[in-house]
Amino acid sequence: MQSSTKAVPGKGIVIASIIVAILFALIILYAGYVINTLPSSYFTNLTKAYSSFSAINLTGTGLKGFLSNVLYGYGIVFLILGLLGIPFVYMPLSHNLPEKASGPALAIGIIEIIVGLITIMFIIPGILMIVAWYQIRKFNREMALQSAIHQ
Repeated sequence: MQSSTKAVPGKGIVIASIIVAILFALIILYAGYVINTLPSSYFTNLTKAYSSFSAINLTGTGLKGFLSNVLYGYGIVFLILGLLGIPFVYMPLSHNLPEKASGPALAIGIIEIIVGLITIMFIIPGILMIVAWYQIRKFNREMALQSAIHQ
């Protein structure tokens, strides 16, 4: 454990990343709910265009269910990633243990970027977490150098 009186950098960026990930997840979950509550007749015009393809058997109800399930799944994944940032990244930083927050920050950031490749907007929380990881890693190296100098 590193004992230092310096404030650990990256807390604000970690908080921003967690909030943005949770906000995006809630927006996607709400969009899935809205699609699920729409009448199936709204989706029949979409399915008429694909009725000439025999391999694709879409109905209005099937398309509505598919879209809402995809949005629910995507929203839940992002909600879990946002919530995982609290115990594994933010809590070690708040207890002045940046060496324990560095690895999870990198892992969560990379996973958020990979999951966020579906839309460009969802890459933002991952980029914020990677920036926080860089600041934490830089801080860890400075503290290791200072402790080596003082010994």
